[in-house]
Amino acid sequence: MKRKPSKTGFTKLLSADTTWMSADPLIGLLELETDSGTIELAMNRIVAERLLSAVVEFLQAGEGDDAPTLLSSVRSDGKALGNRSFLNQLQTTILAEAFFDDHSG
Repeated sequence: MKRKPSKTGFTKLLSADTTWMSADPLIGLLELETDSGTIELAMNRIVAERLLSAVVEFLQAGEGDDAPTLLSSVRSDGKALGNRSFLNQLQTTILAEAFFDDHSG
């Protein structure tokens, strides 16, 4: 069944799902159902973390009604982090781990 492209000219995401193939090492598929068909992306932990980092960076740009609405996290001292602080911490952690993975022995 051929689908019509969206009115904006951009591909529209209809749904997203993951399928795990292995837990150690972590390997799976990210399946994106779009108005122009299904996209399957094979990924491991490093790819998944880089995708998550890119999405976090996008969410951080939101302001007003489009400000991030993820649940706040709690720091080790018991104080709550705001949504933006939580996203900053998450992105910093992901990028640091990706750097060390790329530069280790």
